[in-house]
Amino acid sequence: SQHLFEKAEFYGECKSVCPLNPDWSCYTPSPTVAPTFAPTEARDPYMTLRDAASNMSTPLPFGCVINYAFIDNPAKVNDHTEEDLELYLALAAKQYNWLTEENGCKWRYSWQHDRYRCVYMLEFAESHGMDFRGHALVWGKAASNPDFFDEECVEPLPGRCKSVVPDYTVDQKYKIMKDHVKNESEFYAGRLAAWDVVNEAVCDCWLSFSSCEEFVAANPDKCGKSDRYSGDEYDVYLKKNIYWPDMPDYIGVAFTETKKYDTTASLGYNEYKFEASTGWQKEKSDMTYQLIKSLVNEGVPIDYVGSQTHIDLGYMTYETGGGSTSTDFPSDISYLESVKANMDRYAAIGVDWHFTELTIALETTEDDFDATAEANQAFLYKGLLDLCLAETKCTSFQTWGFVDGWTNAYNGLKAYPFDTNYKGKQSFVEMMSSMDPVYEKTYNPSCSVESFGKCSVDADCCESGESCFKKNDHYSQCRPSCPDNADWDCYTGIETIFSGSPTEIAAAGAALLVTVFGGAFALKQLVADCMKTGGDEDEIDLTSADSNAMFFRNHNAFEDEAREKEKEKE
Repeated sequence: SQHLFEKAEFYGECKSVCPLNPDWSCYTPSPTVAPTFAPTEARDPYMTLRDAASNMSTPLPFGCVINYAFIDNPAKVNDHTEEDLELYLALAAKQYNWLTEENGCKWRYSWQHDRYRCVYMLEFAESHGMDFRGHALVWGKAASNPDFFDEECVEPLPGRCKSVVPDYTVDQKYKIMKDHVKNESEFYAGRLAAWDVVNEAVCDCWLSFSSCEEFVAANPDKCGKSDRYSGDEYDVYLKKNIYWPDMPDYIGVAFTETKKYDTTASLGYNEYKFEASTGWQKEKSDMTYQLIKSLVNEGVPIDYVGSQTHIDLGYMTYETGGGSTSTDFPSDISYLESVKANMDRYAAIGVDWHFTELTIALETTEDDFDATAEANQAFLYKGLLDLCLAETKCTSFQTWGFVDGWTNAYNGLKAYPFDTNYKGKQSFVEMMSSMDPVYEKTYNPSCSVESFGKCSVDADCCESGESCFKKNDHYSQCRPSCPDNADWDCYTGIETIFSGSPTEIAAAGAALLVTVFGGAFALKQLVADCMKTGGDEDEIDLTSADSNAMFFRNHNAFEDEAREKEKEKE
């Protein structure tokens, strides 16, 4: 499977693909035109990921993920406060043009909460001009499905289950899946940019086995060979679950059914630990490629393959097994070169590539996030983004979260472009420089620290339009305005929220009250009434932080209704 590539007249190596380096005679520059920006005349640099990505000649969907559970109760993770939540949400709206709800659109949560969590985040995205990805429509993981389709809901019932799953016939399973796909895709039709239609179906053939065939022989209850999706190049082994093997074509059927009811969303297959085409990921990478190729050959309406890309700093040494627990599967090329080779073969069969859940973490919580670690993280973030920018078929770049300390899965692993003080790390700077050649590539490590209270020592860390506000000797934040909270040194009373003439204050007060109680029509009427009392007709301009705060406090009635429905179900 290797070829001889020459670097110089007296030097050559056997490799699976040509190295990504112009020093090698086989190297050919990407046929993709380098990213350009509009307008091309002299301009100020863009200052956010969103602006840089949106103003390229071919705009790039640049996204993040938010978990509604932390909005409902920010103290669930690292004892965050409502003030932290306000900053977190404002940062998401400011930096990203694409959004996914982490769990709320999955079947179990949609069923439990009458779609409330998914709809809530979709409305947040729409209110901030962000596109939205649905995740995930069909997933064989038992705990992601409702009790009546959760194969693990058997006696004795697990804590999450309230009823026993029936013993369905194959025809009944097909009907249940098709009904679910119809219900969800029809409900959201026209509002989603993308759907992760099927999630994580390919078998994990653990590194302690030399092949999937050997793994399945030892674990026949976990996976099996799919005759339908295996092909002339590679065999495909799928996970056994409530769908497969009873429904051998369930993956293709899920896509076809989704397309019936939502003709505008891009439809994709989402998978993990397959993005590198060589090394220890090779076998799963080949199986995933064969699966997608078989779907394309069948005429299944699949638009993209979603690469989760949950990696750690060990991938810097991928050639010797970095990122895994085994050194028995070396790679003859680097991780980034291996990902590029995989992206190329999907482009060749006309399938887009989405980075859907990117995280680049420390290997353990005991590791120091020192200057070397931060530089390596930035190298990998920038490297993957550069691959995406160089490939016209790479049409989405999304991280699974965006701020350190706001996720349980990667808590303490410093996996994101923004630190716990909501400031961009070196990864942010490097990605900005990749997307905007005018961006001034400067990085001040003192502005990316773990300790709160930093801006009270160095106010220069605050961005344009922000000032440093101090809460106490150990806590301060860069913000557009003083928080509406007497705990903060800057708080002086209601005039910190409403300033201006009495008429302007009355109008803004009416707007706030009506926003809290819902109802855009009532807001419009009350503001109009206030204006009639003798003031000018200036528009009320709420800052994005204020808008976020109002948006996320305007859900009590909706939430109470959802909880009542949940009680009725029980």
